[in-house]
Amino acid sequence: MSEKKIWNINGTSSSQTGSDHTSENKEASMIYNSPDTILNEYAAEVYKDTDRLFKGMVTESIDNGSSQVTYALYIVAPQIKNYMYRLIEVNIQVLYSHTRWR
Repeated sequence: MSEKKIWNINGTSSSQTGSDHTSENKEASMIYNSPDTILNEYAAEVYKDTDRLFKGMVTESIDNGSSQVTYALYIVAPQIKNYMYRLIEVNIQVLYSHTRWR
């Protein structure tokens, strides 16, 4: 039997319990969503929750020199010349990558 915890953006978690026939290990398996996945989910909710008045937009920028990836969630107001407001920004320092940056 294994327990999987799904971590939400606010730090809370929910647990799922099920049988795991491949391992006798009873430690919790952690499932993490990447920051861009979480921000894109929020961007979709902005569009839905505001009756399409505002859009959510996620940007990604990569700094090869410092190996830093930055994601940002913007609220966009199409009716006022696509005014953009940055709601949140997440910076990640990449320690190791087996692939090259784009």
